[in-house]
Amino acid sequence: MGFSGPDKLVRLQITLFRRIVSCNHTGRFASLRSSNNKEMTQMNIKQTMKKILSIITALFIGNFLFIIISLSFKTQLMALIPNPNIHSFVAQVITALLATVSVLMFHKTNIYKFNGKVLKEGFFTGLPLIITYTVLLLGSLTDLPGKQLIPAIEIVCVVLEWFLIGIAEESVFRGVVYELCSDIFGSSSRKGVYLTILVSSVIFGLCHLTNLMAPGISVKAVVVQVVSAMALGLLLAAIKYRSGGSIWPMVFIHALIDGSSFISGGMLWGGTQVSSINDLKLSNLLMIPIFIGIAVFIMRKEKTPELK
Repeated sequence: MGFSGPDKLVRLQITLFRRIVSCNHTGRFASLRSSNNKEMTQMNIKQTMKKILSIITALFIGNFLFIIISLSFKTQLMALIPNPNIHSFVAQVITALLATVSVLMFHKTNIYKFNGKVLKEGFFTGLPLIITYTVLLLGSLTDLPGKQLIPAIEIVCVVLEWFLIGIAEESVFRGVVYELCSDIFGSSSRKGVYLTILVSSVIFGLCHLTNLMAPGISVKAVVVQVVSAMALGLLLAAIKYRSGGSIWPMVFIHALIDGSSFISGGMLWGGTQVSSINDLKLSNLLMIPIFIGIAVFIMRKEKTPELK
Protein backbone atom coordinates (compact mmCIF):
# COMPACT_ATOMS: atom_id res chain seq x y z
CA MET A 1 0.00 0.00 0.00
CA GLY A 2 1.43 3.43 -0.97
CA PHE A 3 1.76 6.54 1.19
CA SER A 4 -0.28 9.65 0.59
CA GLY A 5 1.37 13.06 0.28
CA PRO A 6 0.97 14.04 3.96
CA ASP A 7 2.15 10.58 5.10
CA LYS A 8 5.26 10.88 2.97
CA LEU A 9 5.98 14.30 4.42
CA VAL A 10 5.60 13.04 8.01
CA ARG A 11 7.87 10.08 7.29
CA LEU A 12 10.48 12.38 5.74
CA GLN A 13 10.33 14.70 8.74
CA ILE A 14 10.79 11.79 11.16
CA THR A 15 13.79 10.50 9.18
CA LEU A 16 15.34 13.97 9.06
CA PHE A 17 14.80 14.44 12.82
CA ARG A 18 16.48 11.10 13.56
CA ARG A 19 19.49 12.08 11.43
CA ILE A 20 19.78 15.44 13.21
CA VAL A 21 19.64 13.75 16.65
CA SER A 22 22.20 11.17 15.51
CA CYS A 23 24.54 13.89 14.23
CA ASN A 24 24.20 15.84 17.47
CA HIS A 25 25.04 12.77 19.53
CA THR A 26 27.98 11.91 17.29
CA GLY A 27 29.31 15.45 17.50
CA ARG A 28 28.85 15.51 21.28
CA PHE A 29 30.65 12.21 21.69
CA ALA A 30 33.45 13.34 19.37
CA SER A 31 33.79 16.58 21.31
CA LEU A 32 33.84 14.67 24.62
CA ARG A 33 36.43 12.22 23.27
CA SER A 34 38.59 15.09 22.01
CA SER A 35 38.36 16.81 25.41
CA ASN A 36 39.36 13.61 27.24
CA ASN A 37 42.30 13.09 24.88
CA LYS A 38 43.46 16.64 25.50
CA GLU A 39 43.22 16.19 29.28
CA MET A 40 45.16 12.90 29.08
CA THR A 41 47.88 14.56 26.98
CA GLN A 42 48.18 17.43 29.44
CA MET A 43 48.33 14.97 32.34
CA ASN A 44 51.07 12.93 30.61
CA ILE A 45 53.09 16.09 29.95
CA LYS A 46 52.79 17.11 33.61
CA GLN A 47 53.87 13.65 34.77
CA THR A 48 56.85 13.66 32.39
CA MET A 49 57.93 17.13 33.53
CA LYS A 50 57.62 15.97 37.14
CA LYS A 51 59.89 12.99 36.41
CA ILE A 52 62.43 15.21 34.62
CA LEU A 53 62.47 17.55 37.61
CA SER A 54 62.97 14.50 39.84
CA ILE A 55 65.98 13.44 37.74
CA ILE A 56 67.51 16.91 38.08
CA THR A 57 66.88 16.87 41.85
CA ALA A 58 68.43 13.40 42.21
CA LEU A 59 71.51 14.52 40.24
CA PHE A 60 71.84 17.62 42.40
CA ILE A 61 71.61 15.73 45.69
CA GLY A 62 73.58 12.65 44.68
CA ASN A 63 76.21 14.18 42.41
CA PHE A 64 76.49 17.97 42.48
CA LEU A 65 75.69 18.99 46.05
CA PHE A 66 78.97 17.90 47.61
CA ILE A 67 80.94 19.25 44.63
CA ILE A 68 79.41 22.67 45.29
CA ILE A 69 80.11 22.41 49.04
CA SER A 70 83.71 21.23 48.51
CA LEU A 71 84.43 24.05 46.06
CA SER A 72 82.80 26.66 48.31
CA PHE A 73 84.74 25.56 51.41
CA LYS A 74 87.85 24.11 49.77
CA THR A 75 90.36 25.90 52.03
CA GLN A 76 88.51 25.04 55.24
CA LEU A 77 88.06 21.37 54.26
CA MET A 78 91.72 20.96 53.29
CA ALA A 79 92.76 22.56 56.59
CA LEU A 80 90.49 20.13 58.44
CA ILE A 81 91.77 17.05 56.53
CA PRO A 82 95.09 17.96 54.87
CA ASN A 83 96.00 14.46 53.67
CA PRO A 84 94.67 14.25 50.06
CA ASN A 85 93.92 10.50 50.13
CA ILE A 86 92.04 10.62 53.43
CA HIS A 87 90.33 13.84 52.32
CA SER A 88 89.19 12.12 49.11
CA PHE A 89 88.00 9.08 51.06
CA VAL A 90 85.88 11.20 53.42
CA ALA A 91 84.46 13.07 50.43
CA GLN A 92 83.39 9.77 48.83
CA VAL A 93 81.78 8.60 52.07
CA ILE A 94 79.66 11.76 52.11
CA THR A 95 78.87 11.45 48.39
CA ALA A 96 77.76 7.82 48.84
CA LEU A 97 75.51 8.87 51.75
CA LEU A 98 73.96 11.67 49.68
CA ALA A 99 73.39 9.24 46.81
CA THR A 100 71.62 6.88 49.21
CA VAL A 101 69.47 9.79 50.42
CA SER A 102 68.35 10.43 46.84
CA VAL A 103 67.42 6.74 46.48
CA LEU A 104 65.33 6.90 49.65
CA MET A 105 63.78 10.22 48.65
CA PHE A 106 62.44 8.82 45.38
CA HIS A 107 61.50 5.41 46.84
CA LYS A 108 63.82 3.42 44.56
CA THR A 109 65.20 1.09 47.24
CA ASN A 110 64.42 -1.90 44.99
CA ILE A 111 67.85 -1.25 43.39
CA TYR A 112 69.48 -2.49 46.61
CA LYS A 113 67.86 -5.93 46.54
CA PHE A 114 70.38 -8.60 47.31
CA ASN A 115 69.86 -12.28 46.58
CA GLY A 116 71.70 -15.18 44.99
CA LYS A 117 69.73 -15.21 41.74
CA VAL A 118 70.28 -11.48 41.15
CA LEU A 119 73.99 -11.70 41.88
CA LYS A 120 74.44 -14.81 39.72
CA GLU A 121 72.71 -13.25 36.71
CA GLY A 122 74.43 -9.88 37.15
CA PHE A 123 77.93 -11.25 37.58
CA PHE A 124 77.51 -13.77 34.78
CA THR A 125 76.22 -11.10 32.38
CA GLY A 126 79.04 -8.75 33.39
CA LEU A 127 81.72 -11.45 33.21
CA PRO A 128 83.50 -9.93 30.15
CA LEU A 129 83.99 -6.67 32.07
CA ILE A 130 85.01 -8.44 35.26
CA ILE A 131 87.66 -10.49 33.46
CA THR A 132 88.95 -7.52 31.43
CA TYR A 133 89.38 -5.14 34.34
CA THR A 134 90.69 -7.78 36.73
CA VAL A 135 93.47 -8.45 34.21
CA LEU A 136 94.11 -4.71 33.81
CA LEU A 137 94.17 -4.22 37.59
CA LEU A 138 96.63 -7.09 38.10
CA GLY A 139 98.70 -5.76 35.20
CA SER A 140 98.88 -2.36 36.87
CA LEU A 141 100.29 -3.99 40.00
CA THR A 142 103.40 -5.00 38.04
CA ASP A 143 104.50 -1.36 38.39
CA LEU A 144 104.72 -1.73 42.17
CA PRO A 145 108.32 -3.06 42.47
CA GLY A 146 110.67 -0.19 43.26
CA LYS A 147 107.87 2.24 44.13
CA GLN A 148 107.60 4.01 47.48
CA LEU A 149 104.06 3.13 48.59
CA ILE A 150 101.83 5.48 50.54
CA PRO A 151 101.12 4.54 54.22
CA ALA A 152 98.92 1.47 54.83
CA ILE A 153 96.00 3.52 56.18
CA GLU A 154 95.96 5.55 52.98
CA ILE A 155 96.08 2.40 50.83
CA VAL A 156 93.00 1.14 52.70
CA CYS A 157 91.26 4.48 52.08
CA VAL A 158 92.09 4.38 48.37
CA VAL A 159 90.79 0.80 47.98
CA LEU A 160 87.60 1.55 49.92
CA GLU A 161 87.17 4.63 47.76
CA TRP A 162 86.83 2.43 44.66
CA PHE A 163 83.74 0.81 46.18
CA LEU A 164 82.35 4.07 47.56
CA ILE A 165 82.51 5.63 44.10
CA GLY A 166 80.75 2.55 42.75
CA ILE A 167 78.00 2.77 45.36
CA ALA A 168 77.52 6.53 44.84
CA GLU A 169 77.51 6.55 41.04
CA GLU A 170 75.53 3.34 40.59
CA SER A 171 72.93 4.47 43.14
CA VAL A 172 72.43 7.69 41.22
CA PHE A 173 72.85 6.69 37.57
CA ARG A 174 71.87 3.00 37.31
CA GLY A 175 69.60 3.56 40.30
CA VAL A 176 67.48 6.69 40.56
CA VAL A 177 68.15 8.18 37.11
CA TYR A 178 67.62 4.83 35.33
CA GLU A 179 64.41 4.11 37.26
CA LEU A 180 62.98 7.60 36.65
CA CYS A 181 63.82 7.33 32.94
CA SER A 182 62.04 3.98 32.97
CA ASP A 183 58.98 5.69 34.47
CA ILE A 184 59.02 8.13 31.55
CA PHE A 185 59.73 5.77 28.65
CA GLY A 186 58.18 2.56 29.99
CA SER A 187 59.64 -0.72 31.16
CA SER A 188 57.63 -3.27 29.17
CA SER A 189 58.46 -2.26 25.58
CA ARG A 190 61.80 -2.75 23.86
CA LYS A 191 61.77 0.88 22.69
CA GLY A 192 61.11 2.12 26.23
CA VAL A 193 63.92 0.05 27.78
CA TYR A 194 66.38 1.04 25.04
CA LEU A 195 65.57 4.73 25.52
CA THR A 196 65.99 4.34 29.28
CA ILE A 197 69.41 2.74 28.82
CA LEU A 198 70.48 5.37 26.26
CA VAL A 199 69.31 8.50 28.11
CA SER A 200 70.60 7.40 31.53
CA SER A 201 73.98 6.57 29.95
CA VAL A 202 74.28 9.94 28.21
CA ILE A 203 73.49 11.68 31.51
CA PHE A 204 76.13 9.51 33.22
CA GLY A 205 78.76 10.51 30.68
CA LEU A 206 77.93 14.22 30.70
CA CYS A 207 78.14 14.41 34.50
CA HIS A 208 81.86 13.60 34.21
CA LEU A 209 82.30 17.10 32.78
CA THR A 210 82.42 18.26 36.40
CA ASN A 211 86.00 16.92 36.44
CA LEU A 212 86.97 19.97 34.36
CA MET A 213 86.83 21.96 37.60
CA ALA A 214 89.75 20.00 39.08
CA PRO A 215 93.06 21.92 39.06
CA GLY A 216 95.61 20.57 36.59
CA ILE A 217 93.09 18.46 34.67
CA SER A 218 93.54 17.82 30.94
CA VAL A 219 90.54 18.89 28.85
CA LYS A 220 91.32 16.24 26.23
CA ALA A 221 91.44 13.54 28.91
CA VAL A 222 88.07 14.64 30.32
CA VAL A 223 86.50 14.55 26.83
CA VAL A 224 87.82 11.00 26.40
CA GLN A 225 86.43 10.14 29.84
CA VAL A 226 82.99 11.59 29.06
CA VAL A 227 82.59 9.73 25.76
CA SER A 228 83.97 6.50 27.23
CA ALA A 229 81.65 6.82 30.24
CA MET A 230 78.62 7.09 27.94
CA ALA A 231 79.56 3.82 26.22
CA LEU A 232 80.37 2.15 29.54
CA GLY A 233 77.05 3.42 30.89
CA LEU A 234 75.21 1.62 28.06
CA LEU A 235 76.86 -1.64 29.05
CA LEU A 236 76.32 -1.19 32.80
CA ALA A 237 72.66 -0.26 32.24
CA ALA A 238 72.17 -3.36 30.07
CA ILE A 239 73.71 -5.52 32.82
CA LYS A 240 71.44 -3.79 35.36
CA TYR A 241 68.38 -4.69 33.29
CA ARG A 242 69.45 -8.30 32.90
CA SER A 243 70.29 -8.63 36.61
CA GLY A 244 66.73 -7.82 37.60
CA GLY A 245 67.29 -4.21 38.56
CA SER A 246 69.85 -4.63 41.35
CA ILE A 247 72.93 -2.38 41.23
CA TRP A 248 75.30 -4.59 43.27
CA PRO A 249 76.94 -6.36 40.30
CA MET A 250 77.58 -2.94 38.74
CA VAL A 251 79.03 -1.61 42.02
CA PHE A 252 81.59 -4.41 41.97
CA ILE A 253 82.38 -3.90 38.26
CA HIS A 254 82.63 -0.14 38.79
CA ALA A 255 85.08 -0.70 41.65
CA LEU A 256 87.25 -2.90 39.41
CA ILE A 257 87.27 -0.26 36.67
CA ASP A 258 88.20 2.55 39.06
CA GLY A 259 90.75 0.32 40.79
CA SER A 260 92.62 -0.42 37.57
CA SER A 261 92.47 3.27 36.63
CA PHE A 262 93.68 4.49 40.03
CA ILE A 263 96.57 2.02 40.21
CA SER A 264 97.72 2.77 36.66
CA GLY A 265 97.54 6.45 37.64
CA GLY A 266 99.93 5.76 40.53
CA MET A 267 97.55 6.42 43.42
CA LEU A 268 99.24 3.75 45.57
CA TRP A 269 102.56 5.57 45.35
CA GLY A 270 101.60 9.22 45.44
CA GLY A 271 99.42 9.79 42.40
CA THR A 272 96.01 11.49 42.47
CA GLN A 273 92.62 11.11 40.81
CA VAL A 274 93.62 13.95 38.50
CA SER A 275 96.72 12.05 37.37
CA SER A 276 94.66 8.91 36.77
CA ILE A 277 92.24 10.89 34.56
CA ASN A 278 95.10 12.66 32.74
CA ASP A 279 96.48 9.21 31.86
CA LEU A 280 93.48 8.67 29.57
CA LYS A 281 94.43 8.79 25.89
CA LEU A 282 92.60 8.72 22.58
CA SER A 283 93.42 5.00 22.37
CA ASN A 284 90.99 4.48 25.27
CA LEU A 285 88.20 5.28 22.81
CA LEU A 286 88.87 1.92 21.16
CA MET A 287 86.87 0.38 24.02
CA ILE A 288 83.71 2.20 22.92
CA PRO A 289 82.64 -0.17 20.08
CA ILE A 290 83.46 -3.11 22.37
CA PHE A 291 81.24 -1.75 25.16
CA ILE A 292 78.41 -1.03 22.72
CA GLY A 293 78.76 -4.42 21.03
CA ILE A 294 78.57 -6.30 24.34
CA ALA A 295 75.57 -4.20 25.42
CA VAL A 296 73.71 -5.05 22.18
CA PHE A 297 74.60 -8.72 22.63
CA ILE A 298 73.34 -8.71 26.23
CA MET A 299 70.02 -7.12 25.18
CA ARG A 300 69.43 -9.42 22.17
CA LYS A 301 65.85 -10.60 21.67
CA GLU A 302 66.64 -14.20 22.60
CA LYS A 303 67.58 -13.05 26.10
CA THR A 304 64.88 -10.39 26.48
CA PRO A 305 61.73 -12.07 25.09
CA GLU A 306 59.57 -10.26 27.65
CA LEU A 307 60.07 -6.98 25.78
CA LYS A 308 57.50 -6.24 23.09
